[in-house]
Formats: sequence, C-alpha cells, structure tokens
Amino acid sequence: MASGRCASPSTATRRGRWTVLSSQDPSAVPLPAIEGIEVSTASPRYLLALKLRAAHFGEDDGEIGMLLREAGIASLGEAVDLLQHLFAGWKPPLGIRLFLAGLLGPAPPSRSAA
Repeated sequence: MASGRCASPSTATRRGRWTVLSSQDPSAVPLPAIEGIEVSTASPRYLLALKLRAAHFGEDDGEIGMLLREAGIASLGEAVDLLQHLFAGWKPPLGIRLFLAGLLGPAPPSRSAA
C-alpha cells in the first residue's frame, strides 16, 4: 500500500500501487492484487463520513444505509461522533442529523435531561 499522506485522493506510485480515497485513512482496505498492482480503498467508516458530508438526500440514501451497516454504526450518536472525529471542528448540520435520526432512530435523552 502506498505510504504517507497524498495531496490527491487517488495516486499511483512507481511500483504500480494505487491508493484510492485512502491516503489519510489508517483503516484502508486492500483489494485483491493483480500481478504487481495493489489497490486500496478507504474503509466503510471513511467512505460513510465522506458520503454524509456531501450527501444528496433522496439520491444517496441506499448507499448511506449500506455504509452504516458495513461500518457497524447503529446509532445517531455513533454517526455524529464519526463525523466530528474525521472532520474536527465541523458540526453536522441539522439536516444531516435529522436524516440519520430517520435511519437510525433518535438519540437517547441526555442524562442532564433526566
């Protein structure tokens, strides 16, 4: 797998190795190699975060649902934590949180509300 951070989301090295959307993803998934060529793609969690950040609701719903399952994310809190971890300082807009709540159910009440 290509090492280091890449400026471009898709790069090739001189050794015939490709990195696709995984240069900054420590959980990148290697795909089966073809005689001297190795391709890695981003993990389901990283792809999910990218998809949510640029979501076209109504068009991406099926892919987002599949990525939620593949990433093992089952709650609104987990999804928001993922987004805030990968995009430090970014607060997911209300539309994204409402969309996720529709797929995963609402967040449990906070302890301070009890």
